[in-house]
Amino acid sequence: MGLKTTLRTLLDPEKRLRNSLLNRRRVCNQRRPFPLTPEGILRGVDREKLESIRVRQGVYDPAARADKYLMDVDKWLGTNIERVLSLGLDLKSGKRVLDLGAGPGYFLHICKLLGHDVLGLDMLEPINVWYADMFELFSMPQRVIWRIDPFVPLPGLGPRFDYVCSFMVCFNRHLEECVWKVEEWRFFLDDLWTHLKPGAVVWFQLNPGVGGAHYTPDLQAFFESRGAIVDGKHLVWGMDELQYRLLLHLAKKETAAIRAGHLNSRQTPSTLVQSSRP
Repeated sequence: MGLKTTLRTLLDPEKRLRNSLLNRRRVCNQRRPFPLTPEGILRGVDREKLESIRVRQGVYDPAARADKYLMDVDKWLGTNIERVLSLGLDLKSGKRVLDLGAGPGYFLHICKLLGHDVLGLDMLEPINVWYADMFELFSMPQRVIWRIDPFVPLPGLGPRFDYVCSFMVCFNRHLEECVWKVEEWRFFLDDLWTHLKPGAVVWFQLNPGVGGAHYTPDLQAFFESRGAIVDGKHLVWGMDELQYRLLLHLAKKETAAIRAGHLNSRQTPSTLVQSSRP
């Protein structure tokens, strides 16, 4: 790297942060005993037990409506690798992570492999009883069974959290007439904040409502007044905007490389991203 390039990088906060993230990620990937790929994530998982869950839930039965999360496990692992990278959770360890609407636990399983202390919360319904089997398969603490209702505090969840996430949020009744408005969200966020450590990150990925929008203008203004980054389906607290956008951008590139099967034994997603720069 020439002196002029070095000086430009030092004077450009975005380039400086980008290089720092890539370097840290490369070091973490080299030290980690498994690759951050679907195959690496499933290393050590009892494949026979996983297959028995899939058979029991009708994955191979044309007459059954098997759950989408079991039809293509690699796809959903890839999706959750991207979520982990977007949050930068692969660059640290020992954080306490809560997933609201944890589903079959793919996101939390990856976090646990990265050295984090994880907890999932979800409803118990006939269609998702197999989620408990997945948590057992991944050797994770069983979920807190709870339905998030408006103006009802969350249950006791133990020590406070460094990260709280919810992907494809449904608890706000996004497709119902009683979809949450400002007051429901205010109560929920006020209560949630009592479960957070100072400096915690909160990351919500919203589902679109009936008209296709993720929130009304009133809600957008409310979220922004609470200090959120409001970016399409994403609501994020606890990150500055440059960090958020760079992590999101790099995560998309790296998971695209994983999905394309471009990794070999000597490459990590970060080296591919770096080597592909003009």
